[in-house]
Amino acid sequence: MSTKIEAIGAPLMKHWLFDSVDTAFETITLNYIQRQMQKYQRLIRKFERKYRMSYADFQKFTREQAQKLLSDPSNHEGFLQLEDDAFDWKVALDGIGSWKQVHQEIIACLCG
Repeated sequence: MSTKIEAIGAPLMKHWLFDSVDTAFETITLNYIQRQMQKYQRLIRKFERKYRMSYADFQKFTREQAQKLLSDPSNHEGFLQLEDDAFDWKVALDGIGSWKQVHQEIIACLCG
């Protein structure tokens, strides 16, 4: 374990918050991962409620709106909002997928 992790863990053990630096590191890391997954899940639910559809359906809807925009560019600003939301939604889906993968890998290490 690195010197820095030992130094950070020392006050946690001194105040009897954890029984070891390893336990502190494991607990804090898993809690952080859980918060990241929750953050992305909240964002995904926000978009699902806002548009009342899944991301896959939203992609189809966005493509349809892009085609409409070609013939009627008057709703250009509305389409820009769709693009912004599509980007944020995709980032949230990718983010939660990455954090789930990291979580699974860490759990496998801890159980192995």
